[in-house]
Amino acid sequence: MAEVLESDDTVILDKLEHLLDMDAFMRFWATEVLVGHWDGYTLQRNNFYLYHRPDSKKFYFIPWGADSAFGDTNPIKTDTTLASVFAGSVLSRRLYEHPDSRERYRAIMVETLDGAWNEEELLRDVDHLERLISDHVILPAPVFVASLNKVRKYIAEKGNLVRTELNQKPAPTYPRPQPYSGWLNKKISMHGTFDTTWRDYPELSPGNGEAKFKIIIEGDEIELTNTGATAGLSIESLRSEYPSIQLHAQRQDNGSLLVANVAIDPFLWTSNISLKIGQFRVYGAILETPAGGGLENLRLRGMLRGTLKLEKASRIHGETVSGTIEAHWP
Repeated sequence: MAEVLESDDTVILDKLEHLLDMDAFMRFWATEVLVGHWDGYTLQRNNFYLYHRPDSKKFYFIPWGADSAFGDTNPIKTDTTLASVFAGSVLSRRLYEHPDSRERYRAIMVETLDGAWNEEELLRDVDHLERLISDHVILPAPVFVASLNKVRKYIAEKGNLVRTELNQKPAPTYPRPQPYSGWLNKKISMHGTFDTTWRDYPELSPGNGEAKFKIIIEGDEIELTNTGATAGLSIESLRSEYPSIQLHAQRQDNGSLLVANVAIDPFLWTSNISLKIGQFRVYGAILETPAGGGLENLRLRGMLRGTLKLEKASRIHGETVSGTIEAHWP
C-alpha cells in the first residue's frame, strides 16, 4: 500500500484496485466525514484498524475510537477542512486530488447521505438516549444539556453543509495542510501551583483563581500575565465527564491565551494524592488560542507528562481545589 501510494496519477488507481476494496473504503471515508470523526484515519491518521482479507487479498479499514464524533472541535487542526471530505491521510488525499476517484467518492457520499443520513431518525435516537441515561449521568445538568445540544446542532446542520459542497461545480479543492506549530517539535516544561474553587460549569478566562504558572520552551521562559486557575466540569474539557484543572494565562508578547489542562478520572479525584500525568486516567495538554479567539479556537500545543499533586480536591461548588503541576512535553 505504501509503495502504491507513491505511484503517479496514471497508474495509482489501477494499482490500488488490486489491494484495496475501493467502494468499501469510500463508504468508510464518507461515513467518517458525515459523523465528524475527525480523529479517525482519513483526517488525523489515527484510530483505525487495517484488515487484509485472505479470500479477496484486499485491505479493509475498520474504524475505532469515535468518541470525538458528532460535533467535537478538533484541537489539532492545522488546516481548514471541507464539510464534504477529509483528506488528511495520504490515501484520502491522493484519491481526492485524482479527478476520477474524487468524483467516485462524491457519488458514494451522495448515496450515503441519501441512504443512511436521516436527520429525523438520528435526532430521535438522541432523544431516546437522553431518556435512557438522563437519570444516571454524573455531569452537571448544564454540561449534559450543552452536550446534547451540540450533538443535535451537528446533526441538523451537517447534511445541508455537505450537500451544498456536493452541488458545487467544479468540486472544491481541498486546502493544503499547514505545518504543525513548532511547539510540537520543541521541548516544553511547565510548573504551576493553583488555589481555586470548584465550579460545576466554569468559564475559562484569565484572572480567575490564584495560580503561579511558568512555561519554558527550549530553555526560554515565556512571559505571562493574568494568571489564573479554574476547576470543574466543562463541555470544553479534554474529557467532559472528568473533573479538570486549568491553569491559564496570557502571553505578554502576542496576547494569546495559554491553557494547561489536566483532566482526572473521577474515581481518582481526592485530596492528598499524587498522580502521574500522561495516562488515559490523568490526561494533560497545553493549548493556545489567539488573542481575542474563543474556546473553539483552542489548538493543541503539546501532550503533557509529569506529576499532579492534589492537596484539596472538593467537588462541592465554592469549595477549595489546590495543588501543584510539574509537567513536560515530550
